[in-house]
Order: sequence, then structure tokens, then C-alpha cells
Amino acid sequence: MELGNSGWLLALVEAAVAAHDAATPDLLAPPAATARARARGYLRQVVRDSGLSYGTPTGVAPAPADGSTRPAEEELYLAVLRTLARMALDVSVLVGAPPGPRREQL
Repeated sequence: MELGNSGWLLALVEAAVAAHDAATPDLLAPPAATARARARGYLRQVVRDSGLSYGTPTGVAPAPADGSTRPAEEELYLAVLRTLARMALDVSVLVGAPPGPRREQL
């Protein structure tokens, strides 16, 4: 996935949807009275645990197999986008969003 190429964001979204496990947010979300409260608690926890609260999320991808290098700024940008996509998919499950084409919803 090269940022200068057409379709890079769609590829990132498709990878996030394919990797998403719909059961995960229920395990991470603290018990609360409403779905909205569970989603808020989940977001607080994930932002802290993922490193986004510090601006450096975990999950920065390793160097590409073809030996090319990507600037650190691009890796960080992509890591932030991947983390936000995963969080959005998890929140959709927590709040009971109707099942559907998650790629289009995201």
C-alpha cells in the first residue's frame, strides 16, 4: 500500500474490516447500563492502551518485504488510521449498529 497510489485508503479499510473480530469489544468494554456508556468506556481504555493518547499508537507495520522503506511519518500516519478504523468497527458492535457492509459504513 503506497500513499501516493490510488486506492490506498480503500485497501486500508478492507484490511481493517477483514481483520476485525466482532467479539473483541465486548471483552474490553467495562460493564455499563447503556451501549453508549460501554462505547465511551471502551474508547477511553483503547485510546490509552493503544498509545493514541500519547500520539504514538502501537501496531506500526514492519518494513515492507520488498526491501523498500517508508518514511517514519507515513508509518505513523498509517498506524493511526488503522487504530481508528479498528476502534470505529468495535464501537459499531458495542452500540448495536445494524449489520451490513462494514466497509461502506466505515
